[in-house]
Amino acid sequence: MFARFRSSWPVLSALLLVLGVSAAYSLALCALLWWAGLPWWIGLVPFGLSLIGAETLHVLGENKPPTKDTFVIERDDDPRVHAVLDRLCALTDQERPVLCLYGAEGPNAVAHAPDRGPACVYVTPALLERLDNEQLEAVLAHELAHLAHRDQRVIAFAEGMSQWMVNLPSAALDLIYRADEGLWVVAVRSGASWNPVFDTVEDKEEKRERIRRSGLLPLPVRFLVRGPVLLARVLLGIAAVALLPATLIGMILFVLTALPSQIVVLRLVRRRELAADRAAAELTGAPAVLASALASMTEAIPASQPQSLRDLRAMEALSILPHTRPHRRGKDGGDGFGRRLLALGRRAFSTHPPVAVRLDALRDLTARRLAG
Repeated sequence: MFARFRSSWPVLSALLLVLGVSAAYSLALCALLWWAGLPWWIGLVPFGLSLIGAETLHVLGENKPPTKDTFVIERDDDPRVHAVLDRLCALTDQERPVLCLYGAEGPNAVAHAPDRGPACVYVTPALLERLDNEQLEAVLAHELAHLAHRDQRVIAFAEGMSQWMVNLPSAALDLIYRADEGLWVVAVRSGASWNPVFDTVEDKEEKRERIRRSGLLPLPVRFLVRGPVLLARVLLGIAAVALLPATLIGMILFVLTALPSQIVVLRLVRRRELAADRAAAELTGAPAVLASALASMTEAIPASQPQSLRDLRAMEALSILPHTRPHRRGKDGGDGFGRRLLALGRRAFSTHPPVAVRLDALRDLTARRLAG
């Protein structure tokens, strides 16, 4: 039991640190209010809002697939990867995720758990070409560990706690935009030539023609719906204007608190990566194989991705490796202190631990297994 607690403590401590940063801001505000002779308990409100805001963002937010450039890998397309995944799911008794291919350059894999439907594991063509069966098994075990640990949900909650002051107004605006598009569709079907209140509808004229070709509403219904639709559009505009001050205040608060919050959230992300490495090594019983897979994949990480794949940054937290090559220590200019400072900054703001750290952890795990 102590060994299990010791192995989970790094992740738990990182999560507690995320909570601690929000609590520290609230305590500082409580002290300031008490010093000013005001009710100190008002300072607890930001901490409560961070918890509520993080959960609200989960409810309001759209949990979209991490990239659009994907397609499902059918069993006939690649029997090898399906056989590897079948074996792992049988060992873990996990629900089998959907296997998808995505078009990033270099070998990589990422897990995604939508709010509804089965989870997905995305792999790149280079991953399937570069790794042998054992290495592929280790990589897929790493991604299954992310799904089993619900890492996507944990990281999203941590990010929501640190960024709720910006993301909550943004999520509310997104709801307004979606409602505006729905009202515009009803207006077009009622025969009105109105445009959306907000210029957020893609291919507007093409959609307008498609809606009209699908048929207008019956004549009596058209006159009945136009009034409520017009009123709802006016209310949406008022709501959007009312959200502007909240967005501005949120941006100011975010700027004041962003640095420490982002650092501790990224620390949590890196700890989850190490935990997934450990779980994959324990599942396959071969830490050295995962280490060799990581080393092989790292050699092929590209310096950049195509312009059409810039949305890959949203996938970084749960991909097994970064999608672009990290800066190397020897390439920085300046004196030794400057290089160390830059390296420290890059490490603090990276989504993944250095590969050398991950390989050392896997070697330690191998040594402990051999020692009995």
